[in-house]
Amino acid sequence: MKTSIILTHWAQNEFRSRLMRECVQSIVSTAPEAECIVIDNGGNASDSTYLLEHCERKNIACYIRNRHNMSFAFGYNQGEKIATGDYLVFTSNDIVFENGWLEECIGFLETHQGKYLATPLAIDRLHDCQRYQRGAVDGWTLNAAAGSNVFVVRKKDFQIIGEFENKALAGTKWMQRYSKMGYVMACMPVPKAKDMAFKEGFRNIPKHAYQTTL
Repeated sequence: MKTSIILTHWAQNEFRSRLMRECVQSIVSTAPEAECIVIDNGGNASDSTYLLEHCERKNIACYIRNRHNMSFAFGYNQGEKIATGDYLVFTSNDIVFENGWLEECIGFLETHQGKYLATPLAIDRLHDCQRYQRGAVDGWTLNAAAGSNVFVVRKKDFQIIGEFENKALAGTKWMQRYSKMGYVMACMPVPKAKDMAFKEGFRNIPKHAYQTTL
């Protein structure tokens, strides 16, 4: 089964630019056969050059550079429209992946044909509570709202759920929609990806640095 990884990037500060490079390197090393699609919302010409070089080396299958920050939701929808994979991975630019993450997520979705999405991330503290818990399947914890920063979904299921709304809290609204439709996120028993921005925290980043232009 072919997989398309859709990554959006906006260089709101040097911290985020550094994380993006770590993210891309981890994708290249752990999922070399995947169709990697990068949507660059700008902000740093050096980042754009870096991504284009990866495209020239064929690590990135398709590179799109928007002249303004169009928001991650707009970028995700751009990427999905040209993705050719049977499975889609939507990831932010602050995730670092470990070997086996993609194989395990695809394996779960291949084995379990219900209304599932899969994430290699641990459940974040905000959503690790009874309100969002939905039990477990074969050691995978089911959650109604975890994994928004990176998840794997069958393309046919994404088309049923529909694209992201290009507005504030687009990720949250998309997850609320799929939850109402009966879908649930399956969280890997032993996480094989790390949210590096969450690890280092946002408190040291000026508020204006992560505001998007819709």
